Amino acid sequence: MSGDYNFEGKGWEHVSQDAKAFVSDLLVTDPFDRLSATQACKHKWLKTVEDANTDAIPVDEYMDILKENMQAYAGACEFKKLALT
Repeated sequence: MSGDYNFEGKGWEHVSQDAKAFVSDLLVTDPFDRLSATQACKHKWLKTVEDANTDAIPVDEYMDILKENMQAYAGACEFKKLALT
C-alpha cells in the first residue's frame, strides 16, 4: 500500500524495461499522478511489438512460474496472504 516494490525474482528476469516502466506507472500510489486508463492504453510498452530475437520468457516457463507463485500463496498463512495483498 506504500508503493514499495521491486522487480526481483525469476518471474521478472526476462521482462523488458518498457514493461517494468508500465507496471511502475500503474503502481503509483497517488491517483492524480497514476496513469489513467486512456494513458495506460497509449503506453509505449503496449504499442511495442517484440522482436522475435528477444529474451522474452517462453510461455510454458512463465506458466510454471505462475503456478509456483499461486501454490506458494495458497499455502501461506492468513497473515502472510493479507500482507501480500
